[in-house]
Amino acid sequence: MRQPGLAIFAVLVATLALLNASPALAKGHEPLGDAGPLFGVNFADKDLGGPGGRSDQSLLIGLRVARRISPRWNWFADGTYAQSGTTLLEDVKVIEGRLGFERLFPMGQGATNFFLAGALGGADVNNPSDLEDFGRPLASIGAGFAQAGHGWRTEARVGDLAGNRGLNGADIANVQLIVGYTFGLYALEDEDSDGDGVINSKDKCPNTPKGAFVDARGCPHDSDGDGVWDGIDECPNTPRGTEVDSKGCPIKKALFEPNKKKLILEGVNFEFDSAKLTSDSYAVLDRVVLALQDWREIRVEVGGHTDSKGSDEYNRSLSDRRAKAVRDYLVSRGIERSRLEAKGYGESEPITTNDTDAGRAKNRRVELKKLGD
Repeated sequence: MRQPGLAIFAVLVATLALLNASPALAKGHEPLGDAGPLFGVNFADKDLGGPGGRSDQSLLIGLRVARRISPRWNWFADGTYAQSGTTLLEDVKVIEGRLGFERLFPMGQGATNFFLAGALGGADVNNPSDLEDFGRPLASIGAGFAQAGHGWRTEARVGDLAGNRGLNGADIANVQLIVGYTFGLYALEDEDSDGDGVINSKDKCPNTPKGAFVDARGCPHDSDGDGVWDGIDECPNTPRGTEVDSKGCPIKKALFEPNKKKLILEGVNFEFDSAKLTSDSYAVLDRVVLALQDWREIRVEVGGHTDSKGSDEYNRSLSDRRAKAVRDYLVSRGIERSRLEAKGYGESEPITTNDTDAGRAKNRRVELKKLGD
């Protein structure tokens, strides 16, 4: 052959594609492309047969490599070799190299694709020794069926070798019927072992549980801070600090301990000399809301208590306003008002001494008392 450039180019393209894909068979992952041998029959144009030429059928062999560029498109490169008979003693040897695109049309459950293909390339024609070799630009179209991933493929294709340098000075059109077997190409660095949509090479949290929502780094979120990731958290807005089960839902607990009718709400506080709740009180009260929702038969009294500083009348009024503030918050979170009573006790029921700062702090409290049996 005097013009081997096209064939060499096709081989280089195929080699680069294979190296770029870092191929490794890995069941369960989507392939990045495929590669494999081609076999078939070439129906040569009679213009390849010399003066008074004849059409000829001959075996065809080749190699193909393809790379996925979208779920429905491949680019591919292939090369084929065929020999066709002539009116002379020697055959014409034709090497074709092509680059093109395939449009895939999944069939059924996607195990097989119908495809349409178009390509451009070139052909090197090695004539019998008494005739001149020549090269031609090549355009081809084809259609066929291919198994997804790796498996068998069939294709019927028509290729046109345009120009006026054939044996008879005419365009040459060959028809090819091809059967091939392709092997899926998988890139190890592009695997997604935990199935979170982020490939291993970019996944900073490689063992994320299935179903969890992740960010661009592959790391999950826990918006409500309950230890169960968003996406698998069946109760995504649990108040912080609530004990939850493996599904992220609050564990149902009795509001009152057995044989006890009172519960001090530790952490419920108010601004100085005011009935305005501090912001850190809401998490505690939200847990009370959940408990009251679980135990809908329970009615409770919200009791406000103060230390001994100030007059009895003032302390009773302040504690009453604080008890009502707690009751109103619970009502705002969905607890029926009919289940709640509010009462201010002032300084009348201390639980420890009022002679120290620590004692007075304990006496300033909000209690829940179970009503009824």
